[in-house]
Amino acid sequence: MQDFPTTPLYRFFTFDLGYRVEANDRSVKVRRKKGEECISYSEVTSKPETVGGWLWDKITFNMSGGRRCTISGIDKSHSDSVKNELIRLVSRFHAESIKLSYQKIEPSYEAFKSIFSYRYTRHSIVEKWRKWNTELARALDNDFVQEFLPDNRSKKVKKFLRLYTRCHNMREDHNRKFIEKEKKKYKGYFDQVENNPLTESQRLACIVNEDNNLVLAGAGSGKTSVIIAKAGYLIEAGLAKPHEILILAYGRKASKETDERIKEKLHNAEGVKTSTFHKLGLDIIGLATGKKPRVSKLQEDSTEFYLLINNFLTELTKKDHAFNRRVIDYFVTHLIPYKVNSVLKNKENILQP
Repeated sequence: MQDFPTTPLYRFFTFDLGYRVEANDRSVKVRRKKGEECISYSEVTSKPETVGGWLWDKITFNMSGGRRCTISGIDKSHSDSVKNELIRLVSRFHAESIKLSYQKIEPSYEAFKSIFSYRYTRHSIVEKWRKWNTELARALDNDFVQEFLPDNRSKKVKKFLRLYTRCHNMREDHNRKFIEKEKKKYKGYFDQVENNPLTESQRLACIVNEDNNLVLAGAGSGKTSVIIAKAGYLIEAGLAKPHEILILAYGRKASKETDERIKEKLHNAEGVKTSTFHKLGLDIIGLATGKKPRVSKLQEDSTEFYLLINNFLTELTKKDHAFNRRVIDYFVTHLIPYKVNSVLKNKENILQP
């Protein structure tokens, strides 16, 4: 541990007579009356700099995360030697730590290359690699790397940092090429799986294979066709087996239609399961407990459901005067959305009382 000279003027003006700056092989400690601040060399990302003042100088550090740390009260006659000694200490620390970090680059490269194959590469996989390497990138992304590594190793570090920064761009480039390749490879399938050839957007929805895929489309735009075609594509491409595919719909009619069209359109889809959300839930509960719960008839009988709601409202309006007033207010004032009369465009159109 070594002390750095601080000026008595600083201690006097700050009413902190015990102010001290000490350094060791791993950090600088600034001892103040209100507490101790520790500046770890592991978080320093560039060489310390001197900021001159009237009565004393300051030493500033750029830290990880964009932070800046400042050591005040340095004696002006010793500020250069303090800065140089800090540069020596921080540089020596990073010279050792960089060696350890450098050894992790090659395994990281191999892990990244293994992510990419002849399939669509998902965002989550690349993001997981990026998060695993965040600490390594932070350790290598500082000025000391360039100073203490030979050129060939420095280039390797720069290559890794570019890879870390652009990993998702590389994923997008890979997937763009993959999608075009799959479009050509399965053109015949996409042309014939439905009565009309699939559109470009529909083909894209089939090929993109993220953890979750959201497709927004209006009524009659071919959503069911995409579901059927995607199931067939996953089977054709070897990405899933028929019994691993479950297709869910909200209504029984839509589920039944999907099931019939799959059997009609796909010759290799034996084992693909279609169901409604409600039926799936009942099946799971039945499988887990050995007994399926009863579903209210109101779920299927809209007339009974509306009659029940009407009875609730009737009883509440009879018993609760305040609620009755709110119901009347709703039907009188809020039942129909307010619209501005398009005729009232200027002051001349406003009816005078």
